[in-house]
Amino acid sequence: GVAMSYEELGRDTEALQAYARYLTVEPNNQNVLAKTIQKASVKDPASARTDLESMLQAGVAVPDLYAALAEVTSNMGDLDAALG
Repeated sequence: GVAMSYEELGRDTEALQAYARYLTVEPNNQNVLAKTIQKASVKDPASARTDLESMLQAGVAVPDLYAALAEVTSNMGDLDAALG
């Protein structure tokens, strides 16, 4: 779909946003969820944290996103956020 097209064009930010929009409609799609987490995890930690927090605020509240966010914040040294 749209996210894959953005990926092919090298527009990773837009691809991540498109995947996040898709997950608000179909949060149990494991393929899209894995792709979204993978896209965020290759960014610098601060950007990954921002992206993951944005997805959660947009309503993509699935356990895997919380786990990915906890890992990113832990790696940044923010253990309070990682545990919270």
